[in-house]
Order: sequence, then C-alpha cells, then structure tokens
Amino acid sequence: PTITAASMVDLKGIARPQVFDGKDEHWSDWKYGFRNVMSLLDITPYLDQVEGITMSSNAIPMGGLTKKERYLGKLLHTLLATCLTTGKAKTVFRLAPDANGWEAWCMVVAKYEPKDSTRYNAMLMGVMRPKWSGQVESFPDELRT
Repeated sequence: PTITAASMVDLKGIARPQVFDGKDEHWSDWKYGFRNVMSLLDITPYLDQVEGITMSSNAIPMGGLTKKERYLGKLLHTLLATCLTTGKAKTVFRLAPDANGWEAWCMVVAKYEPKDSTRYNAMLMGVMRPKWSGQVESFPDELRT
C-alpha cells in the first residue's frame, strides 16, 4: 500500500482552531490561524464572500442557502462557539440568530475590522511611521509587523 504524507502526520492537535482571547491586538493572528484551519474544511471561499457583505444592509438568511451552505454555516457556528469564549468577540458572536455561523462570522469580523476611514488612516500612519528598534537587520520584520 502507498503511504501518503497526510497519513504520516497526526492532525488532531495541529488542525484545531485556537481560542481567541478577545483582544484587538491578537485578532489578526487569531483570524489567520482560524482561516487556515477552515481551509481544511473548504470553508474559506465562503468566509471571503461573507466578509464582503455589509452587515447593516444585508443579513444572511439560512433559508436562502443550499443544503451544503446551511450545514457549513452550522459547523462554522459550532467552531466559533468553541473559539470565541471571552470579551467582546463572545458577546458579538452570541447576537447571531439561529446558529447562523455565516452571520456570526460577518458580525465578529465587522467588530474587529470596521470599514471606516479612521481605521484605514491609522493603518496608513503605521506604515508611514513604523516603530523601529534601530537595528537594520530587524527593519523588514518590524515593518511587516
């Protein structure tokens, strides 16, 4: 029998989304890790679509989705329930109706990544005036951070 690389790696502990502590400064790292795990479940294309929706104008009704999308939405809701256990992430997550993971994801992303000019201005200022330790070899890493 042929041995595949996937069968040689135990993913039980590796491919598990981490618990998010709810802190703004940890959001982007947590989201990156969460999306990596979701890619194993082929959920990330749906997350991309959901993140493009403006919550104030477009709700995501489960009744209008395909059977697969409803199943993945419930799976996402369950996974988020185990990851978003503290802080504002937990309170925002709990506002999503009917175990709708798509709506919950959209609401949490909107809370941590608001689409307003103040946030984008702060990001621009951070790039224009990066914090730098003065060590030339560390500049590329510090700029990315």
